[in-house]
Amino acid sequence: MPLEEIYRKKLHTIADAPAGDWMALAPFFADDAPYTGRDVYIWHTEVSCDVQIPVRVYRPAGGAAPDAPALVWFHGGAFKGGDLDMGESHFVSSELAHLGKMTVITVDYRLCNEGVTFPAPQDDATAAICWVQANKAELGIGGEIYAGGASAGACLTGSTVQILRDRGMEQVAGALLIYPVAHAGVWEFSDWQKERLAELPPVIGFPDEWRKGLNEGVMGKPLDQATGHDFPGDAEFFGNLPPHLVINCEYDDLAPSGERYALDLARAGVSVTQYTELGVPHGHLNKNPAEVAGARNTLSNMLKFMGV
Repeated sequence: MPLEEIYRKKLHTIADAPAGDWMALAPFFADDAPYTGRDVYIWHTEVSCDVQIPVRVYRPAGGAAPDAPALVWFHGGAFKGGDLDMGESHFVSSELAHLGKMTVITVDYRLCNEGVTFPAPQDDATAAICWVQANKAELGIGGEIYAGGASAGACLTGSTVQILRDRGMEQVAGALLIYPVAHAGVWEFSDWQKERLAELPPVIGFPDEWRKGLNEGVMGKPLDQATGHDFPGDAEFFGNLPPHLVINCEYDDLAPSGERYALDLARAGVSVTQYTELGVPHGHLNKNPAEVAGARNTLSNMLKFMGV
């Protein structure tokens, strides 16, 4: 399927940008129209553990439906960037809270900068999930609790549900992995994926050498030492995990990682719903969903997976 028009008309803004120059992507991903906020109640608090973890809670203005699920949500940013104000965090949380009449808790986990490495983000994610589970009544949650994230946040979700399993802790009802990077290493592309990626300027991609260096840096150890508690696709055992939703993007060189992880989960007997969102690149949840059909479809399928 052709790249959605909202993206296609801006390809000229990044045509000459070199791979890895993320700052050059700002005009490409900029919204043409401001996001219209939903009628949701938002408040900030902190999860106390070894550190204070800021979280932002979204709930419909009239309160969540009595049996509505809740979602603990983790933004992307390659474990080096991202925050609670980015579209992938704020837009997603606002939309899901409003459309699903549900509570969404988005987590400002520690980023891997200034000497911070894994397992700091995983420790924060685990603590946040446990805090939500322990405070269901106070948070007005009447239904099941899910965990999910986009890109690095999807990786974090996948590794955290494995940590919950391996430590014998209370598990979430399901995991939503949206355009995940599930492996620390490299992967092969299908012919049709090569054709799609050839349509995009190099700056949109994640070159192998760049990504390998990034992943070693955030892990604080060599790639060949990665486990499922780092990148979920590098696990030795994929079974005994909750149902997963895995959504990949048509124009995304991380898509083979998500596809491979979904296949490994299914082979291990895990219930997996997987599909490719057509016409969109990696990070499409960062844009105003009113402008991107693929973003609206992704959000709709996330709600469907959670039974909303």
